[in-house]
Amino acid sequence: MRVEKFLLSMSVLFFVAGPAMSQASADGNFRAVLQSRYAAMKAAMAARDANAIASVLAPNFVSIDTSGNRENAAKMIAEVKALPQDPHKTGVTTLVSVWVKQNTAII
Repeated sequence: MRVEKFLLSMSVLFFVAGPAMSQASADGNFRAVLQSRYAAMKAAMAARDANAIASVLAPNFVSIDTSGNRENAAKMIAEVKALPQDPHKTGVTTLVSVWVKQNTAII
């Protein structure tokens, strides 16, 4: 349940996004790149596919939820895999703001 709450109420996500940032630099549309990565993450999480989830996350991925709790990729993936399947669950991610400085994005 903590991961679901995290995903639904996420306010800040620190995302060391090297591959996405290089791609965004080439096309100048970082928001679109992030939206496609979130779509890939949603599909990987729905499938509970640890390898697919890991492939979307940056090597130094760290998330911070609305309570200030931090977790790395391994912990987040373990929590996602432990969630029960719910065919009626839907989720939407809206990028309200995107701030980029060097190789860090705050979303």
